[in-house]
Amino acid sequence: MKETKATTDTAGARARIIEAACSHIARNGLEGAKIRDIAHDAGVSTALVHYHFATKATLLDAALVHAYDRAGTLRLSATPGSRSHATQRLADLITFSLPADTGLREEWLLWMELWLHAVRDPSLRTTVESLYGKMREEFTAAVTDGVAAGEFTCPDPDVTVTRILALLDGFGLQAMLLGTPEALTASQSSVGDLVGRELGLTGPLPFRPPASRQ
Repeated sequence: MKETKATTDTAGARARIIEAACSHIARNGLEGAKIRDIAHDAGVSTALVHYHFATKATLLDAALVHAYDRAGTLRLSATPGSRSHATQRLADLITFSLPADTGLREEWLLWMELWLHAVRDPSLRTTVESLYGKMREEFTAAVTDGVAAGEFTCPDPDVTVTRILALLDGFGLQAMLLGTPEALTASQSSVGDLVGRELGLTGPLPFRPPASRQ
């Protein structure tokens, strides 16, 4: 079907609504985020927000998928060719799965909202499963490539990746709650140490200095 100006405008409005929702939900929580404020920042009417998103839960769903894709682009594109080894890729994936900068902290705030509401709202669990599935694919690729290249020792990558994701959830939440650079550094170091042991590494994972993460 040929794209029309109306179609483009509608898609653009929806994208602006989602972008505005990311900021408002991260800052105020799902209950505290006001549709009128989201509409104002997106430059649309409240009626158009309701047209695209029947409930706040569906808006949270779309906002988190958007934030994850945005951060996922960073996770996958922020690794230059010189960091093509599996240990380097894994280190970068861990770094960009923790609240390492403002954009990633916003994603983490949305994740925390999702965890809270998905416990009570089964309709959000599909989003949980989908996003964890994407993370699992990224980490599994790095681990299996590392095993194939002789960088890692790992009899069961699926089990190892499950443990990595659990470590990231726990230490990432701790870093968010403490809210200090020291807590983030400690979280990254702890995850790296435990993952390194899991994969049979003799040295630390090659994390990049904080200044090169931006």
